[in-house]
Amino acid sequence: MAEQEIKAIILTEAGRTRGNGHVSRCTGLLEAFQQQGCRALMWVDSDQPLPCWIDASYPIAVGDWKNDLDRYLPATSSRKFIVVIDSYEADRSLLEKIAAKFRNCCFFDDFGRLDYPDGTLVNAAFDADTLYPVRQKGKCYLTGPCYTVLRKPFWQRHPYAIRNSIERAFISLGSSVTAAKALECAIFLRNVLSETEIILLHESDYELAAIHRKDGIRWVWESEPEQLIRLALNSDIAICSGGQVLLEMACLGVPTISFLTANNQKANIAGFHKCGFSIDAGRLIEENSLNRLQASVVELLPCLLYTSDAADDLLCVDLGGRRII
Repeated sequence: MAEQEIKAIILTEAGRTRGNGHVSRCTGLLEAFQQQGCRALMWVDSDQPLPCWIDASYPIAVGDWKNDLDRYLPATSSRKFIVVIDSYEADRSLLEKIAAKFRNCCFFDDFGRLDYPDGTLVNAAFDADTLYPVRQKGKCYLTGPCYTVLRKPFWQRHPYAIRNSIERAFISLGSSVTAAKALECAIFLRNVLSETEIILLHESDYELAAIHRKDGIRWVWESEPEQLIRLALNSDIAICSGGQVLLEMACLGVPTISFLTANNQKANIAGFHKCGFSIDAGRLIEENSLNRLQASVVELLPCLLYTSDAADDLLCVDLGGRRII
């Protein structure tokens, strides 16, 4: 049987300072392409290996596509060929070069980063409609939380029972946050909730993890989606960044305290706070961030008012990727 023709290429980025949120979102889109019977490839511009949670069978690899487009994109393509770009570093001239060659381009944008070339513009943030008051000819705008793209294990509903006490807390601040800062949050939270087990999802070394294990902090390295779901569902609260992991916690219905770790997260943090899915603890790097964490825990304790069904309906987690395709 002849190998199926490639119909789409996804270009994104990751790394030590960029985090893995783009890779997570694009993996969900790749899975949506696969479900629709469309063969797609994904190239990741990264200064480190891909996250270990990526399925080894997936056509995803590291490639410096920003500096060598011709190597990672086909010389010719059919009218139906799709190029998806999820990047905060690619400038307009590079995007214009891609759009001039390929008819069907799709750009992910979370905060109106620039004036994108003609094509499909996807922005799943809560305030997306306000970012594009004038809809330009030649562009298709897919805006709002209903276009949220999550990885396939999050597409199904996961019943979550709200508890009235905090015996286990799950912390996932993203790979762009240093291990030292993540550990600082974990130690502080453990001091605030002395009887609470802390599950910290972050890279570390075995010696450091062993030292703090006896202090009630269990360190977990990069986790595949299924394990992340189990960890979160077995926790009473989550403390996370405002990126892709906040969307995943809202999907699961886990009571969440969110920190701003990148400017493109502002709209979703504010939106989920307004809808009652999370408490906004502000910017993580500010000096009083830990005090705000304590205040957020105090605020969260008496309410615990989250409902996973409502979050599922808001995000349309099983449809976001397919709606885009």
